[in-house]
Amino acid sequence: MSAHGSVRHEGRDVHPASIRRAGVLLLAVTIGAMLILLPFLAVLERGSAGADAEPGPLAFESDRLPPEPRLQPQPTLDLETLRAEEDAVLQGHAWVDREAGVVRIPIERAMTLLVEREAGSER
Repeated sequence: MSAHGSVRHEGRDVHPASIRRAGVLLLAVTIGAMLILLPFLAVLERGSAGADAEPGPLAFESDRLPPEPRLQPQPTLDLETLRAEEDAVLQGHAWVDREAGVVRIPIERAMTLLVEREAGSER
């Protein structure tokens, strides 16, 4: 007899037959799912084998540009080019209208002439 007298373990906690049945049921569900999915997998493999055979119609048109508006590949360089063109216009001499005698002069010179003209008209 044990030290506690009539206290024994309970035999009703775990039923080995229930555990076996649950294991067999789990195995049957797994095998059933595999049997159902195997034909579906075969259909998918056949479909994907034909898709890899030839590339799409746009695969070889690398020289064609996308529609407008397009992103600038080098925006910093574009801005520098724009500013250089603007500076050339502001700092250079050129005819605006030769027949009318209108000339474009550098901006600094134009501001100086304007100040001198305003100073002369105030006298």
